Amino acid sequence: MDLRGKVALVQGGGAGVGLACVRALAAKGCRVAFGGRTLEAIERLAGEVRAGGGEALPVQADVTQPEDVRRLFEETRAAFGPVDVLVNNVGGLVMGPVEELSPEGWHRVMAQNLHAAFYCCREALADMIPRRSGVIVNIGSGGAIHPGANAVAYCTAKHGLRGLALSLAEEVRERGIKVAIVNPVGVIDKPAIRARGRPGKPDTWMLPEDIARAVVFIAEQGPRALTTEINVTPPAPEYG
Repeated sequence: MDLRGKVALVQGGGAGVGLACVRALAAKGCRVAFGGRTLEAIERLAGEVRAGGGEALPVQADVTQPEDVRRLFEETRAAFGPVDVLVNNVGGLVMGPVEELSPEGWHRVMAQNLHAAFYCCREALADMIPRRSGVIVNIGSGGAIHPGANAVAYCTAKHGLRGLALSLAEEVRERGIKVAIVNPVGVIDKPAIRARGRPGKPDTWMLPEDIARAVVFIAEQGPRALTTEINVTPPAPEYG
């Protein structure tokens, strides 16, 4: 599929994988809208895209809130038109044993990793179903493939996101809409990871651009092919 002129909307576009997806989709000619909670970061990225000749719309929004999701889509439609490509990329993590996990922490992780994607999928389908066209890509996690200890809420939410993606793919595939999930199975090298002092071998970690390339691959596939899941792993056996 030729992405030139298509309208793409990216959750969490201000940093990491979201930022890489904005850049990659803009490079393919998409008009890109992207949400984020830090206005300075998304405005800086919008300036970068525009300087390169692309079209960008930064919208300050918290996509765990349905009202913000509706506003994000409304502003995107007003600026660019209906959404053709949606990338669900917001996430959050609470580490620790389950007996120390508060109800507030549990609900926050569910909202960030699962509820936000549901809200955005529902809004995007309002654009896609009438036109029988569209692509939704969810950014999952290795936690949905190989769940680990001390991350019960996160792994549960990512399992839920994977279920949402694969179930919705079956629901809308005959209506011309593609839904997929990309799971980074390993550590992604980004400022937030390094700031937390993540142990391991940084030179073996994946880059946000590696995930963005998988997103673009799914978005560009023609009408006779449907990829519902991609697991992206680093080549090194130890990636810490």
